[in-house]
Amino acid sequence: MLHTFFDPNGQYHRAEFAFTSGWPEWSLGMLLLGAILVLYWCWRNTAEAPFWTRLTLLTLRFGALVILGAMCAELSVRLEKIHRKPSRIVVLVDQSRSMTLPAGRETRLERVSDYLSSQKNALDRLSLKHHVEGYGFGSETVSIDLDRPPQKLQSETDFVQAFQALGDGGVHHELVGVILISDGIETNRIGRDALSQPLIDALAQIDVPIYPVSLFPEETPPDLSVADVAYDEFAFVRNAISFEASIQAKGHGSDNVEVKLFENGRLISSKSIRLQPDKEMYDVVFEFVPQSRGQSIFKISVSALPGEAVVENNHRSFVVQMIRDKIRVLQVVGRPSWDVRSLRSLLKRNPNVDLVSFFILRTNESIDSARTNELSLIPFPTNELFYEELGSFDLVVFQNFTYRGFRMGQYLPRIRDFVENGGGFVMVGGEQSFAHGGYANTPLSSFLPVVLSNRDQISREPFVPELTDLGVVHPITRLIQSQDENLNAWRNLAQMNGFNGVAGVSDGASVLLRTSGKDGGQPFVAVRQFGQGRVLAVLGDDTWRWSFGADGQGTNPHFYYRFWGNAIRWLIQDPALNRMQVSLASETIKINEMGSIEARLLTPSFLPQAGVSVRATVTKLGEENESSEEYELEPQITDLTGTARFRTKFSLPGAYLVTVRSVEKDTVSASLPVLIEHEPKEYREIAVDQAFLEQIAVQSQGRMIQPAADLDELSFKETESIRVDQRKDVPLWSNLWILLVLSLFLGSEWFLRRRHGMA
Repeated sequence: MLHTFFDPNGQYHRAEFAFTSGWPEWSLGMLLLGAILVLYWCWRNTAEAPFWTRLTLLTLRFGALVILGAMCAELSVRLEKIHRKPSRIVVLVDQSRSMTLPAGRETRLERVSDYLSSQKNALDRLSLKHHVEGYGFGSETVSIDLDRPPQKLQSETDFVQAFQALGDGGVHHELVGVILISDGIETNRIGRDALSQPLIDALAQIDVPIYPVSLFPEETPPDLSVADVAYDEFAFVRNAISFEASIQAKGHGSDNVEVKLFENGRLISSKSIRLQPDKEMYDVVFEFVPQSRGQSIFKISVSALPGEAVVENNHRSFVVQMIRDKIRVLQVVGRPSWDVRSLRSLLKRNPNVDLVSFFILRTNESIDSARTNELSLIPFPTNELFYEELGSFDLVVFQNFTYRGFRMGQYLPRIRDFVENGGGFVMVGGEQSFAHGGYANTPLSSFLPVVLSNRDQISREPFVPELTDLGVVHPITRLIQSQDENLNAWRNLAQMNGFNGVAGVSDGASVLLRTSGKDGGQPFVAVRQFGQGRVLAVLGDDTWRWSFGADGQGTNPHFYYRFWGNAIRWLIQDPALNRMQVSLASETIKINEMGSIEARLLTPSFLPQAGVSVRATVTKLGEENESSEEYELEPQITDLTGTARFRTKFSLPGAYLVTVRSVEKDTVSASLPVLIEHEPKEYREIAVDQAFLEQIAVQSQGRMIQPAADLDELSFKETESIRVDQRKDVPLWSNLWILLVLSLFLGSEWFLRRRHGMA
């Protein structure tokens, strides 16, 4: 009826009343309440009049109030042009690599193509009511033409990503159902008992029934695979490590197969297992004793069975980093203190540290003044420690210790040689350390980061250590990765109660922390590279206070442990703190795809080193009798951040070793093992998993369907999307006829009231 009066030409599809005043709902509610009160007052005010007169007056008052309300709310007729979009049905086709496996005499994808051709008429009938769309999925989801044979596009299968993609783009409310065609093999699925929570959440997001098609037989093709390998990413040099491989065998007879372990292409060990028809999983354990530090690429492979369709899953490669079994630390202490106790406790608590600690409470003079059997303390074994065993240590710590009185001046040159040949050395301050320990003009002063003189004094002025420009970026003083938070952390640490004064800083040394106050500018923590070794000087004995926070302000007590942990890692030259770092720009590089290798070079002070030429060598590691292949990449120059980027392609799957070297007098190099696998994850499990598809159907309130079932007979959610393309409001409240009717109601009520003598 509204169309007849307000849209006689039929230009709009829908007409309805609408309030256009824009008033909030509470104000309209107040108007309605006021109208009810007015009507109630009108009914009570006419109590003495005849019933029909009262009813007539009430009706006239009600009509007037309705017209006034319509005028206040700006009653209009809303005309709209609308566009109705049909609901969507998605045919989701698995196009991962596993779909190229055989399904009888054809591949699984070829069977999908035949099935879609047989269902073309049913899909056409569905298209009369719904918009039917085709999508292919693997590691990502793409639109496909259902009239063309599907192609293998993806290397892996990710059901979570596929269902999430159907709910993206703001159109998931139009989706009414999904027809799923897949073999049920999900690359990243963990376990076989239940759906993962991310997958359940993705199904809940689209909230439509899913109908998987039972298209593939659940027959098991012959297949041997390395299903899993249990290993640690880190191993200790000269300590046995074990790799436990889980070998999965399907569709086999009573065969003997060989399982081999390779390191960087070199055969290490081999074991034979006997397959049994009633057994599917076999565990094979390899033990290996690494002899050198660094990263190695290991590979476990199993020989192929006759008739195997897939051999890519017959091996598994992985990277293990070999590190020192334990860090051997020699701590020599002049006298007990809180600082000594804290550092010793830190070293003893670390299971990777083998600590030898000596508290020097007895000098050679005390030995000479009493018989040995009258003393409970053993003499300081200087000869054993600094002559026979020194080379077995990674780090030597002199903490508030003076060498005088122990006849060990002859051993100081050996400590210097120890550092020059790659050892680490720490001198911690106190009244018996640095110049006060008599180390000025000794072999130790030749490699300490600070210059000592006989006039050096110990300051008792309290101060809070301040980071230098180098200390801001150096790994030792990086308590927190965020630079701003790291600066704030150092500002809030507890203050020191003094420091050992020195005459200056040695050539080639760097100051990380300095004093503040009137003695500002004096070094407090300094480092130096000496030969192949590294040296740290802490010119004070109060760092233990960092484990208690700053003046009760709640500063992280772990900062003390983090400082010394960083220092130890730097001193023993942990590979993670190497001046040259090599990494991949992306986590994975695929075959024949251009990959980027990044090398970052730092100065000896761990600042970015720009303008240095670096070269990269790529070595393809062979197996057994195969020879390694090697080629050079184009040299690059480091930028302002010390970074150089190399671009290369890996044309074959397997293990590669990328070695980057700086072209300078002080050559720095680092290596990175790179694994290029030919989509092995998708083939770790090749059997059709129909139970997984049934779980998806049940979770989404759909069901499994057989290939012979007509798709147009499936039940889908009924929904319709409406889009308003044009809107027009025709106001009623400002019409002249409305004003005349209002005047008629009000005038008639006034006339009746006057006639019956009512106010």
